[in-house]
Amino acid sequence: MDLGDRVYAAERITKKREKR
Repeated sequence: MDLGDRVYAAERITKKREKR
């Protein structure tokens, strides 16, 4: 399960970076 982990981490980083 590498793809799932990668997608999850990318989404968490993007959401954290999209914090206005």
